[in-house]
Amino acid sequence: MQKRSTRWSFGLVLVLLLLVGTACAPSRIGVSWGVMDTVVVNGETRVLIGFNQHLNLLDPENGTVIPLLNADGQVRLDERGNPRRWDVDGTQFDNAQFFARPIQIGDPVQTLIVPSYNNRLLEIDVPTARIENPSGIPVEQHIFADVAHDDARYYVPLAIGGLVAIDKASRLPAWTLTSKNGVWAKPLLHDGVLYVATVDHHLHALDAATGAPVWAQPVSLGGLAGAAPLLYNDHLYIGSYANTLYKITLEGQIVGEYRASNWLWCTPTLYDGTLYIADLGGSVHAVNPNTMQAEWSMKVAERGIRPAPLVTEKYVIVASRSGMVYWLNRRDGITEFSREIEGRPEVLADLLLLEAKPEEGLVDTLVLVSTMQPSHLVVAFTLDNGRAAWVYAR
Repeated sequence: MQKRSTRWSFGLVLVLLLLVGTACAPSRIGVSWGVMDTVVVNGETRVLIGFNQHLNLLDPENGTVIPLLNADGQVRLDERGNPRRWDVDGTQFDNAQFFARPIQIGDPVQTLIVPSYNNRLLEIDVPTARIENPSGIPVEQHIFADVAHDDARYYVPLAIGGLVAIDKASRLPAWTLTSKNGVWAKPLLHDGVLYVATVDHHLHALDAATGAPVWAQPVSLGGLAGAAPLLYNDHLYIGSYANTLYKITLEGQIVGEYRASNWLWCTPTLYDGTLYIADLGGSVHAVNPNTMQAEWSMKVAERGIRPAPLVTEKYVIVASRSGMVYWLNRRDGITEFSREIEGRPEVLADLLLLEAKPEEGLVDTLVLVSTMQPSHLVVAFTLDNGRAAWVYAR
């Protein structure tokens, strides 16, 4: 029964998203999940969290929203004398809703190019948290997957309709890939070739400059592919809803398969020559990429695991849809310990590892988990013992 309920609930989510994408409709949908990344601001590491209609930068030491500073390094105040915080409010910009990681521009980072669900790429000035042009770079469809880019183009996955390559100079479409059911995964760009996994069960290889097919035929994955492929040793590794992790040559030939126990909706994590992947039945697998055989496979969670495993020298860390976080022994997959998030909220977003930086006040290495519950939008656990360090509530 567990397997059937997992399939049904995720299938329902997918159907709803498809209906939203095909409707002539509002710019916002009534479901959200967090997206996290790190950004260096004024020489210090900050945590970027996007959820629903807000983007915030957090202090990793305590999980508070950082203040905005003026040119003299002083905290900016509002008209009432209160500190201004780093907050981008999408309600002020045509109800923009955020599902994907921004592209970071500059060193140090000065600009974020933010994919918005309401059919545009927005440009945010990092020092001021200001959207420079509310109209942004328009696209024809909703966006909720990460955007790839190179010096010339943005490669934008569309919820429905495929993918569009946007010329950075003209901000106009350069070419498009048509797919009936869209692209829900970040494209992989390598040596001038763009690898695109589509909802209609295929992996495409395209010339990044022109959009022309590189392979004679796209590779059939037997099911929906909801996450980007991993490139390792001149092979692509990608999971699908056919319960299968595929090994594919750069010429487009499937040369190996690993069968999991349920749907795969994450990119494999590579660590020390082993692939780690979780499935929607709650199992975690360590796979040898050469033989495509399991080094170990463990049923871990009572509900499915959507995020990619976070892997360190000692642990494989996963978070489940039932609001549990598990630390597994990397060598054998046995659960060392687990932690329950208050209220058991669902976890869909990928985890984030923050290495300790004592010089910035971050003493412990942290594992950040983003849930679908605003009261526990980000929960920080210490890596070594799973102690709850802080909680960010929206």
